[in-house]
Amino acid sequence: MRWILIALVLLGAPEIAQAAPKVRAAVIEHLDRSTHATGAEELLRKAGAEVKLLDITRSPLEQNVDLIVFGSFCNTVRATRSWRNKYRQDLLAFMAQGGVILQMTQSDDREPTVPWLPDGVAVHRSDTDVNTVRLVAKKSHPLLAWVVWKKVGDIRHVKYQQPPKTPFSWEGLRRTEGVEVLLAADVEGTRPHMVVGEHGKGRFIITSLHIDKIWDKDGKPRVPKESITVSKAFFSTIVKYVTRVRTGKARPIEVTYQPMVGPMLGHVGEDQAYLWLRPKRTGMYTLSVRRADGFGTTIRLPAESLAENDRAITWHVGGLEPDTEYSYSIRGHGERLVENERLRTAPKQGEPRRVRLAFGSCASSDPDPVWDRMMRVGTQGIVLLGDTPYVDSTNLHVSRARHRAFLKVPGLAAAIRTTPLWSTWDDHDYGRNDADGTMRGKNTSRRVYREYRALRSYGHDGKGVYTSFRYGPIEVFLLDVRWFANTEKAASDPSAPSALGQRQRAWLLAGLRASTAPFKVLASGMVWGDKIGKAKDDWEHYKAERAALYAAIGAMNISGCVLISGDIHGCHYYERPRDQVGYTLHDFVISPLHGRLAGEEYRTERPEMKWSAYEPHVFLLLEADSTGATPRLTAKYIRRDGKELKTIRLRASDLRRPAEK
Repeated sequence: MRWILIALVLLGAPEIAQAAPKVRAAVIEHLDRSTHATGAEELLRKAGAEVKLLDITRSPLEQNVDLIVFGSFCNTVRATRSWRNKYRQDLLAFMAQGGVILQMTQSDDREPTVPWLPDGVAVHRSDTDVNTVRLVAKKSHPLLAWVVWKKVGDIRHVKYQQPPKTPFSWEGLRRTEGVEVLLAADVEGTRPHMVVGEHGKGRFIITSLHIDKIWDKDGKPRVPKESITVSKAFFSTIVKYVTRVRTGKARPIEVTYQPMVGPMLGHVGEDQAYLWLRPKRTGMYTLSVRRADGFGTTIRLPAESLAENDRAITWHVGGLEPDTEYSYSIRGHGERLVENERLRTAPKQGEPRRVRLAFGSCASSDPDPVWDRMMRVGTQGIVLLGDTPYVDSTNLHVSRARHRAFLKVPGLAAAIRTTPLWSTWDDHDYGRNDADGTMRGKNTSRRVYREYRALRSYGHDGKGVYTSFRYGPIEVFLLDVRWFANTEKAASDPSAPSALGQRQRAWLLAGLRASTAPFKVLASGMVWGDKIGKAKDDWEHYKAERAALYAAIGAMNISGCVLISGDIHGCHYYERPRDQVGYTLHDFVISPLHGRLAGEEYRTERPEMKWSAYEPHVFLLLEADSTGATPRLTAKYIRRDGKELKTIRLRASDLRRPAEK
């Protein structure tokens, strides 16, 4: 046997603390043909844990343990893979309740991606075997207590005797998302050996080390005594860490490495634009903007990427000209990160224009051609109505990871480099299904939403995310129907709940009154009608406030209003009675962008429904045209294969009181 020097130096096995109660562990191992060894079960016992074999006939929630260990290469056994696939949701629930999962190195052929991680978190394996190990996390990290560091240049070495031609890290990790890298082959952490992540109250530890492979089937050591000492120290550290997690004393995860996300073009007005980027690392970055035709001066805006903002940067560029194409670039750390991307400012208000905006809701974070189709039909702006993405958490790290994953969806990422993105949230990106303003953790949701959007405004006084924008002959009012819902009473009826709250309602009515746009869109995440059933996250639950809003629009003689919403995984078109505002309110429900459709319980015909379809991957294209004698609005429900499911054509004169026509 030969000694292999790797990035660490041995530390003798720490003494086993006789904690009460003991850590309870369930282990599954495989005596594979490469190492002919196992060891995790025995090493955990030596570390003071109470150990049993994992029962693959039962859910992880029924094992009554604190720690589940997948020994090296156990994924080469079909039964193990089947169990993990069957109980993926239960494994997530196990962690959410405070459990810890340790996965030693596995076969990348069988599972190139760890399949049981939370949404927005990813760890991929490769066929790379290496001996070099570098410290990425702080050396004081409790999961690194099994080694003591010796610095040789910028490399740390571990003295670990392996069988000949056996690397220290087998089937290395790559392309991680949402985890903290502890050890890696490089200082940037792009080729990890050991990572840790969190889900709920629990943790998961994934490594490419195989230091659990110690004894053969007869109990004889397969590695030298010194190597066994290292393995004992490793598993003793794991047991102590599980105790920290179980008692709520584990340190928060500090996500290490993600690739650059963006750029993203956010709000665009006649004379301004908002641009967004999340670079690979913190530091100073400079945005340069100039007219695409080369005339005029270059605007240069420096900004700092900070860890406290998850490295996200938003630039506000002012002093631009209406309906003009500009070129922008971003540089930082001596690199050209973005080069000569294009943006166009909004048309000047009042000038005749034809514009196209695409509206959608309920999108997955998987690649989807629906975004490509959206751009092929001439979309000049994207408007998202919520559940974009599905976050379903108020955990800071989880929320950030899921927003990152969404903005990296290839078709969407390509579109928003040059096409403005506006949005509001609904329940799943707000935090939880059907959540209202009483939800705990909503400040975290808003913090992350602001980090990962580039809008000109977000509600008021640190509350809510409602906003509006004007683009040619159309003005869109993006409502927040979650933050304030059920926290105030309706102004018109003190016994009835409010969805908007008094400040947002006043803002909306003032904006509608002041708007000179021929067409005004009232965009809501939840549907304007009745969701059916016992659901309380629809406007039927807030019907007193809705009636008062309609009455105010009618009393102020505001023309041009239409309604848009999403949420219910089905497409609908309604014509609301004219007696509410003085003209027919056309109500467009557009959902979903993804492929999951509403259940039968929601597929109920309503009296005012003029059309419905339950089709996946659909968006609504609104074309507002003021170039003719009478402004016209055309709404098209378009499926991702290009099929137009329904077209509704309206004139501005259809959206006024009869006396005005």
